[in-house]
Amino acid sequence: MWVGGLQVVGKYGVMDWLRFVPFAGRLVRGRRESRRQRYQYALEWSQDNARALEQEGPLWVVLGDSTGQAVGASGRHLGYVGQTLDWLWRNDDPTWRVLNYSVSGATTDDVLAEQLPRLRELRDAPGLVTCLIGANDVRHFGTSQILEKVRVLLAQLPDGAVVGTLPHALHPVRSRRVNSFIRRYAAVRGFFVADVWATTGPPWWGLVSADGFHPNEMGYARWASALMPAVSQALAAGRSRKVDPGRKGGKRGAGGLEPAPSGSGEATA
Repeated sequence: MWVGGLQVVGKYGVMDWLRFVPFAGRLVRGRRESRRQRYQYALEWSQDNARALEQEGPLWVVLGDSTGQAVGASGRHLGYVGQTLDWLWRNDDPTWRVLNYSVSGATTDDVLAEQLPRLRELRDAPGLVTCLIGANDVRHFGTSQILEKVRVLLAQLPDGAVVGTLPHALHPVRSRRVNSFIRRYAAVRGFFVADVWATTGPPWWGLVSADGFHPNEMGYARWASALMPAVSQALAAGRSRKVDPGRKGGKRGAGGLEPAPSGSGEATA
């Protein structure tokens, strides 16, 4: 490869560089597009939220990160929220509304500090609350820190919430421990688990956006396929009733104990 009149190959051959350059260009363009989506989708969801508050019908509140915003999909309604909402309209009630409080880059701390307070301030209690969060925590914190953060967050969620496991591809050992804890805590609290881990394994060809990180619409279809059964179970069990957004620490299961955040039990994801 020629740079400034010098041939630079290093440990890679010329053909390796020739193959790498187009890929790097696509990655740069993909990340630029994801940044555009981050701001555009947030604005559009905010506008939709305002309209939803003026409408009638069962209410779904979304807590989460950029995946809740659909960053990576070619349209924000092609993320897991939009695909699941379309499924609800077709299979449950065509008047379902969404308040999407997810924020790109959010961690569990952000859900606690910013998104849950908005949920609790609602005049109309939601019929469904979903919380798919943790991918950014896995990137920035150690296992013990994440387990404690997740424990604190789950203790604040309303009864009947749907919670998601972490997806594949991000620190798998760490994610398995966190997922194990999420499943055990959900069983104690009576939450419903959207097992994103189970639906996002390899191969990933054709499922990742051009930024090399977020799912594309086909990838989000796998997220939605994990969410739909959990939502269906919640509705079938009667938890589609309006829940009190300020209520927390409900049913604790036998003995009234929360599971310990050590993750010392099952190790499978």
